Amino acid sequence: GIRGVAIRRVSPESAASKAGLQGIDEDQQTMGDIIVAIDGKQVLSQDALYRVLDLHEVGDTLRITVLRDQKTLEKSVTLQALR
Repeated sequence: GIRGVAIRRVSPESAASKAGLQGIDEDQQTMGDIIVAIDGKQVLSQDALYRVLDLHEVGDTLRITVLRDQKTLEKSVTLQALR
């Protein structure tokens, strides 16, 4: 199976939305993006995702590798403060 962290929801105006990341679309019954790496470091669990994010600050730009529709995509995400 696929290992990584599924994106369930992307809030409008969030860093994820601005980077073009996609969450689950229940209406269309489509899976959201699955984060598999950040800056080339494999992300296999939500804990691993948080550990990587904890090493960065608001304003840092990260290279996120995601799976979408069986394709690998790279997105740049600039971290912002939570609202």
